[in-house]
Amino acid sequence: MAWLLVEVLRDEGIEVTTCASLEEINAALREHPQAVVVSDPWSRSVRPDLSADERQAIVELAARARLILTTTRRWALQSDGLSLGDGVTVIPKPFDLDELLRAVRHSPDLLQASA
Repeated sequence: MAWLLVEVLRDEGIEVTTCASLEEINAALREHPQAVVVSDPWSRSVRPDLSADERQAIVELAARARLILTTTRRWALQSDGLSLGDGVTVIPKPFDLDELLRAVRHSPDLLQASA
């Protein structure tokens, strides 16, 4: 599914990368600091909630990049109250592709055409 998202977003002229963990997001941003990051860093986790350490890591990453976090975790349904930062959009799975595109377009100053 990630490859499809990348193709759709690149067709929209957006530099995008996908990552499977918070550590991968950090590494990707070193190589592509202007990219929009689409990630479900909890896909391999069995924990239903967002830990304080994860929350802090997301806040720090959001200060550097635009993050679109997709997840099936129950906390995603209440993400408005999490204070993850202005650069973070949480989209519960399953998501609508149009909703994802709206979220990515939300911050055009951080977007640039993919190479």
